[in-house]
Amino acid sequence: LYELMTGAHPFRARNPSELLRLQAEALPPDPRELNPSVPASFAPFFRKALEKDPAKRWQTAEELARALREAARGGAG
Repeated sequence: LYELMTGAHPFRARNPSELLRLQAEALPPDPRELNPSVPASFAPFFRKALEKDPAKRWQTAEELARALREAARGGAG
């Protein structure tokens, strides 16, 4: 979804090892930095969806779907 909304992967790297490091350690850019037309309500959604600590992500598909619907309606999710 991040790539569909921004036209880019959340992490860009010169090689596979750098990509793995970024995925493990770096925060993804706010999607609006890549596509200003992405609604602001999706920034917190993506922060949580791409959280490094699995315990901080939604624990069920139902929770994720609810948050996605909320973000699409313009809420904070």
